[in-house]
Amino acid sequence: SPSNTGHFGLAEENYLHFTSPIRRYPDLIVNRTLHDYYFDKEKFNYNRVYSQLVNLGNLTTECERRATTIERRVDDLESAKYMANHINEEYEGMIINIQKYGMFIELDNGIEGLLSIEDINPSFKYTYVDKHMDIQSTNKTQREIYKLGNKMKVFIKSVDIEHAQVNLYTKEAKEIADSLALYQIKEKKEKEELKRKKDDSRVKKDRKPNYKNSHSSSKKKVYYNSKGEKRGNYSKGRKDARRK
Repeated sequence: SPSNTGHFGLAEENYLHFTSPIRRYPDLIVNRTLHDYYFDKEKFNYNRVYSQLVNLGNLTTECERRATTIERRVDDLESAKYMANHINEEYEGMIINIQKYGMFIELDNGIEGLLSIEDINPSFKYTYVDKHMDIQSTNKTQREIYKLGNKMKVFIKSVDIEHAQVNLYTKEAKEIADSLALYQIKEKKEKEELKRKKDDSRVKKDRKPNYKNSHSSSKKKVYYNSKGEKRGNYSKGRKDARRK
């Protein structure tokens, strides 16, 4: 900001901050301004300098915010790639943020993960209390409350590389998920075995006999006319009689 607002913490009316050596472009702006108007004694035009500082301040602020966003996204992406090799491993972490849909936990290795409210304990129901900024269980007999700063042990549930997110779940949620996965594998194997196995116990009822095969295996009947002459089968004799 080009305005001299002082420093509240130091109780100073006039305050200017910059680093040395120069690490940021705002530091370079301050150094150039001091060099031009304090050391070189250039003529100072307040309105012109103020307008330049406003434009430069907006530009540098936008660039710093963009750089910070990119830095965080890269950190999240690389963290997700790293944790993809540690699925179902146990870590200890601390709750650093609580939302309606779950809690963000910083693990002991510095990586952050999301513990959804459904993955705390599937046996209980939880709700977010905005007044206290915590998550509480609705079970009256076994009350559970999760607050900022609480430490807890979690497992790596999954990793979403596309969204650079590490998903967590508790020991209770992991046990239920493992049991469900084993049941699904067992059910799938049973279905595959039933497909491969021939079921000889079933008998097809009301099956009509194959008359065609029985006729073909029996001897052909021989017919004679009134004169005693052999005339082949009956159907052929009827055709001959019709022709006569």
